[in-house]
Amino acid sequence: MSSTGTIYPSAKRHTVLVLPFTTYVFTNPTILLPVIFATLAHSSYDSLTVVFSSPPEPAQLYSLLKADAVTHWEAFQEFLGKVYATLAAAQWRSGRVLMNVEVHFDGEEGDWKEKLPPKNADSQTVILEGFSDLPINPEIKALLPGITSKIPHRAFPSLAPIIPSHDPGLPVIALGGTFDHLHAAHKLLLHLALFLTTRRLIVGIMSDSLLASKSNAKLVQPLSVRMDSVKRFLSRCGMGNVEMDVVEIHDPLGPTGWEKDIQGLVVSGETRSGGEMVNLTRQERGLGELQVFVVDVIASQTVDQQDQEDDLEVEKEDDDEGEITVRPRDRSESVMTLDLRSEVDEKRLKDLKLGSTAIRQWIADRGSHGDDSMTI
Repeated sequence: MSSTGTIYPSAKRHTVLVLPFTTYVFTNPTILLPVIFATLAHSSYDSLTVVFSSPPEPAQLYSLLKADAVTHWEAFQEFLGKVYATLAAAQWRSGRVLMNVEVHFDGEEGDWKEKLPPKNADSQTVILEGFSDLPINPEIKALLPGITSKIPHRAFPSLAPIIPSHDPGLPVIALGGTFDHLHAAHKLLLHLALFLTTRRLIVGIMSDSLLASKSNAKLVQPLSVRMDSVKRFLSRCGMGNVEMDVVEIHDPLGPTGWEKDIQGLVVSGETRSGGEMVNLTRQERGLGELQVFVVDVIASQTVDQQDQEDDLEVEKEDDDEGEITVRPRDRSESVMTLDLRSEVDEKRLKDLKLGSTAIRQWIADRGSHGDDSMTI
């Protein structure tokens, strides 16, 4: 049986989207962004977990990248930033601002039982056609919900494998923020900081008193909720041998203002000047400068207002197992999030970024505190 029209994965509470992670995808993520956008917009109510897994290699690509984290920092933060930016854009466009979105990689540390939703009638797995035949980690495969949809794709070209450069991450990395209503941009920062860390990760979370003057301050989550959200997310990412140190801070510097045993600082583009202030203070106090890693800002809006789901206008095919195949249009459009990489004006970056301020306003406009999906 076949019919024409726009067919998408059926909506469930929780969806896992399994995608290939090859050197070609790593350097050309835009090929998968429309799939990510449309899957969120049409397949899930409460959560979408994107899992990247590599075809058979001596090691998972993610493991190879993390082993040389400093060398691959710029490329990896750009890749993961585009994925999270696409998820955020789909959230806002579909009105699911509070749903939980996460990205995980085969090869990262941690318990996959924590990373994936439970297998039940309210969860599903979406894959690219043909990818189900690749040997996914048995631990992951056993935990995946039932496959309900297969999305065809063009074959990916083969690129040269990653060559080890023996440039691992730094022993101790620090970052700080509000981490209110933990969202895509927060998760991007936290994952990238963990990617760089080999021994200890310090996360400074602003005290309630520091946030009292924020817009819609009554909607700011209590410190205990914000700290717990960060700890649980990092636990899902997998700390391995890295010590997690999530602390309350009462000033912009936090531990970077007095602790000598820190080598790196992760900041977002709109707080680049904050990194400079940290290093000036550390110089004055004889603590030694930190290597500053800047993460591209995720915009709170998209450039292209055309529905990206049009990329998946398809012919429906039901197989004997009740799975639906989704065939995309033959065109090269991709999700267009606002590119802020060349923007240097920090005020403009703060105005355009995806942030907790916009989320609190979204909640306030609806007269509700929403659900707990962003605190799991």
